[in-house]
Amino acid sequence: MKIRYAAFLLFQIAMLSFAVQSSGQVASEQPTYQSAVNFFNQGNDEKAITLLNELIEKHPENTQALSMRAFIFLTLGEKQKALESYTAVLNADPSHLDALTNRALIYMENESYMAALSDLNKRIAETPKDWSAHFDKGYCLGLQGEHQEAIDSFTKSIELNDSHAGSYANRGFSKINLLTKDGLIRPAKSQCVDACRDLQRAQAMGDTTVVQMIELYCE
Repeated sequence: MKIRYAAFLLFQIAMLSFAVQSSGQVASEQPTYQSAVNFFNQGNDEKAITLLNELIEKHPENTQALSMRAFIFLTLGEKQKALESYTAVLNADPSHLDALTNRALIYMENESYMAALSDLNKRIAETPKDWSAHFDKGYCLGLQGEHQEAIDSFTKSIELNDSHAGSYANRGFSKINLLTKDGLIRPAKSQCVDACRDLQRAQAMGDTTVVQMIELYCE
């Protein structure tokens, strides 16, 4: 019985501030970018994208504009266009953290797990002490069926942030999945003690996604 991983992944919020300038970006571009942000905040996505497209046409490596356009595509459900925009961001700046994160999440939705892991590993190389990067990697590994590797990533996430219920929940799910991966439908509760510690810890921290699993596998 394969346990579904709890969906704690969230797309990163695009930076709407224009105080910090990205590579390939000059101060004269900021009024156009800010106007696009204002139109987006007012709900006029079409006008915002039009302005961003104009800005990107003039300055193809403006990562701020590219990232903002990708974020708008995400909010519209245009995942392929968002993917293309995040790829353009990374072509200009291979270490852009939001683009690495969000492109990986889109890849995961598309079940392109190896591509997602490539981006997540690059993100971890840039920010090795970011617990959420290790959590996202564990989530991806779990979806791919690499349960022991997922456990290792969730463990690293917990070492860096022991107050995140989702890391305990998903590590517990991974431990159950590791027990059942060879066709064992219902492992004995005595086999699930370690997994149950994580599930019960997550429940104590307010995570309700674990309730059914605790009823099925835990004393």
